[in-house]
Amino acid sequence: MENLNVAYDITSALATITSPVSSSTTNTTEAQYNLNEALQTASLVYTSTSGTDLGANYTYPLSGAELSSGSHSVQTGFSLVDGSVYDVSLQGITDLAGTRRQRSPTPASPTTWLRSSLPA
Repeated sequence: MENLNVAYDITSALATITSPVSSSTTNTTEAQYNLNEALQTASLVYTSTSGTDLGANYTYPLSGAELSSGSHSVQTGFSLVDGSVYDVSLQGITDLAGTRRQRSPTPASPTTWLRSSLPA
């Protein structure tokens, strides 16, 4: 049987972190990202790569409008450790068709988080 006029979505969603930028220093837990299509699931993940918080993982599951296509800004509320360095990525990405991508192709890494060294 031939399927006519049927489009299958087999392309993974593209999720790009725009802030924090790679190799930057920040004192906010705000993250900004772009999605090229609406998603079922995704999480913003901070993984400590050095400093006194080494090896810690912080996960912020996206929900509601945060999963729609377009540009987004979220306050994660994470209690990050002053002077530690974090790899920031979007993980567990699944689009509305069920196509999965393990993580964003280019995580913002490394980013140094400073609690009081920079003005807010």
